[in-house]
Amino acid sequence: MSDVSFWINGEPRAKQSTRFDGNGHAHTDPKIKAWQDYVSVVARDAMNGEPPMTGPVEMCVTFYLGNHRRVDLDNLNKAVSDALNGIVFADDNQVVTLELRKKFDKAAPRVGVWITPHDEEAL
Repeated sequence: MSDVSFWINGEPRAKQSTRFDGNGHAHTDPKIKAWQDYVSVVARDAMNGEPPMTGPVEMCVTFYLGNHRRVDLDNLNKAVSDALNGIVFADDNQVVTLELRKKFDKAAPRVGVWITPHDEEAL
């Protein structure tokens, strides 16, 4: 498998810590779930029928936020990387190099994702 890259249009959403309802059941905000479903669809299209990568990978993600709200970069990435499980890579624990950026673009909020197999011999 070679590199894969794609753009996810729309305002990035952050995945917060797991929330529990009054009965002790885990709850994911429906807006976050919808965002992750959308990310999965875009990623599946970018993979063009290829199976998920199985070895170590390098991942670069740039988030372009539509406003200057305070949001943790790692929570933004958690939503994306979880959505890529089983699609781009078998599991996000395969990510051995991770580069994250947060920028602002009011006119076109989006996320750019670049993933490449990790070449251990290049180190």
